[in-house]
Amino acid sequence: MNVFTDLLFILIWISLVVWAIRTMIRGYSTYSSSSNTGYIIEKKTVTKIPHPEMVDVQQGDELLIVKFGEEEIKDPLLQSLQERIDTIDLEEEDDEDDDGDVIVRV
Repeated sequence: MNVFTDLLFILIWISLVVWAIRTMIRGYSTYSSSSNTGYIIEKKTVTKIPHPEMVDVQQGDELLIVKFGEEEIKDPLLQSLQERIDTIDLEEEDDEDDDGDVIVRV
């Protein structure tokens, strides 16, 4: 390489190192002086605020409850399709077991 490109590379490299060190020093000084910025930290007790739709509900009122239980009604076509997919998956797993034979030539 020629002298000009070497000098240019060295100048850019040194300037980037100086810039990185200055940035780290600024970050450290900002972190160490963050308690002197005038922020006041207070502890507050937050009380639970009711949902806006539940404001008019009184204690003892009946509510509509929906439970999604274990019992599901499935479409017969969907169920037969799922059974077919499961059997195809089982057949493919059985076929994959026979792929271990490898011929090695020395």
